Amino acid sequence: MVDSSATIPAPLGGAERPARRASKARFWVCIAFLMLAALVGTAVGGGIHFYRAVWHIPSLVIDESHLDLGSGKPNEVMRGSLRLKNTGRAPLEFTAQGSCGCTSLKPGSGTVMPGGELEVAVALTLASHTNSERAVQISIKSNDPRRSEVQCSAKARCPGPCRLNPAFINFGQLTRAQLASAGQLLRISPNEGDVPLDAGSLVVETRSRAFRIEASSEDKFAFRVSLAGDLASGDYFDDLDVKVSPSALPARVPVHVQVVEPVSIVPTTIFLRRQSAGDQYEPIDLLLIDRRRDAPIDEVSLIGSAGTFQLEQTGKAAPHVLRLRLIARAGGDIPSVLNLKCNGLDDPISIRVAAAK
Repeated sequence: MVDSSATIPAPLGGAERPARRASKARFWVCIAFLMLAALVGTAVGGGIHFYRAVWHIPSLVIDESHLDLGSGKPNEVMRGSLRLKNTGRAPLEFTAQGSCGCTSLKPGSGTVMPGGELEVAVALTLASHTNSERAVQISIKSNDPRRSEVQCSAKARCPGPCRLNPAFINFGQLTRAQLASAGQLLRISPNEGDVPLDAGSLVVETRSRAFRIEASSEDKFAFRVSLAGDLASGDYFDDLDVKVSPSALPARVPVHVQVVEPVSIVPTTIFLRRQSAGDQYEPIDLLLIDRRRDAPIDEVSLIGSAGTFQLEQTGKAAPHVLRLRLIARAGGDIPSVLNLKCNGLDDPISIRVAAAK
């Protein structure tokens, strides 16, 4: 007989299933924890990086970046200041530099703590003559990532003892034939509110032999500025010294003239560059400028070099400006100078060939 009360053994492995499930559960819990830790670490690290990159930075603010230091006397030092503020959350490091030696900046470098401010003293030395103005640029460089460099400025004036009209005399371009007839009037008048000038005490002087000064016969407060008639081609500059009395400090009036040939060509030097394909160099455009008014040039030809160079007239850019095109063939002889013959001119016009590439 079979004993019905006997215990039937459990199937193989049946008792292990709950333990195995618990082990798997612990495994996935660990994986989830590690993933969450990684996400949290990334978020925290990114947050720290974001904080440092966006919030933990200096911020430069300059309330007034353009200074007008007013008026002074010759060689006087005009003073002002730039106020630098740091509205950021990290120390601000800066350097300050002026555009010329007439400017002094103190301190030239330093550190401004968050929420702090610092004054940079600006000293600008005026010129040694009146009727002048000085304007300088001041560069402020810092570790502010949004404004690594800020441009400021400062200016000051040294007014003259009188009014000068014009303040700058420019004769422009003149040929030697035009020098004798060229002239401009320089008029002198008192500043507003000043006492009348003494015409007999006025003095106008030049240090250059290119310019001549003489009192006007029509206006006792005016001087005629003319030019020497034997000037060679070139640029001539000078500053006229104007004094209201022989012992007074001078006011200065810049003056300039450029003496040019009656007929000239632009450019005066050409560079030959070989074309990427073919046996020619790249064409070169020229302008022939004729400043004469009696017999304008309308015919231009090359003297020699006919086998290598070809000259074409392509029209007029202005009534007295002729357009030319120079074409050079590769393989021929390249002279160092090309000469052009123009109708109405005894001497040829020369063009220098500086290089052949």
